[in-house]
This record gives sequence, structure tokens and C-alpha cells, in this order.
Amino acid sequence: TLAEVCGLLKLEYEERRLLSLVLTGSPSLEQALANDAVLTHHVDVKVRLEPLDPTGAAAYLAHRIDAAGGNPAILDPGAVAALHALGGGLPGRMNTLADNALFEAFLCGRPKMTRTDVERPHRDLGGACALADGLAERER
Repeated sequence: TLAEVCGLLKLEYEERRLLSLVLTGSPSLEQALANDAVLTHHVDVKVRLEPLDPTGAAAYLAHRIDAAGGNPAILDPGAVAALHALGGGLPGRMNTLADNALFEAFLCGRPKMTRTDVERPHRDLGGACALADGLAERER
């Protein structure tokens, strides 16, 4: 597939590219690009997003809830810490966990999301053991 993408990126008309492409993905995409010298030659900008630190994660989660018209106070501090730790600071993973955890809290009739509300969907979704172990180590 990357060879086909490379072919499309070579299309030009009057010395101008006909196609610009933005790729987003996991580290495996980065590795696949690194293994294709021709395609790497066509990469103009490369940005690697690092996981958010705990403060950045808390701000990100609060912003998401605020942008949706909610009150960030629905996030218990323990829930925010669990979302960061179990999501690895990655916004997409934190979003998935937070969505499921909010549903857990709703089903239990709680007005705030707790650490337990985050841990349950993490287990149910097959969360990474290494991230859970890291959270347990910090709590000791």
C-alpha cells in the first residue's frame, strides 16, 4: 500500500505536486515509512506526538469535557490519575477509557467518575498489563 501511496505522491503537473497527504498512525507506521527510502524522500514534515504528562492530561481531559458542554468537576482526581496512567498519557486511549468510565459512573448512579470507573473498562477492553503495573507501583 505504501508503494501505491508513493506513486500517487509523485504525480505532478507543471512541476507542482497534485497531491498532498497527511498520515497519522502508530509507531508501526513510522517504522514502515523508515523502511521505504523512496517514500521517506517525499515526507516534508514529520511530527511525533509524545504522551501527555499528568498535568497536561488533566488539562486535556478538562478541556474535552468543557468543550462538550460538561463540567470538568465530574472527574474525581483519582479518575484523572487512572486515565493518565492506564491510557499511557495518549489522548486517544484516554478518550476511550473516559467514555467508557463515564458510562460506568452513570450506570452506578454516581455524579462523578472515580478510579474504579476507569479501571473496570480498562480490564474489560484488555488494557495493557504494563500500564496497570505502573499505576500499582506508583500507589505503593
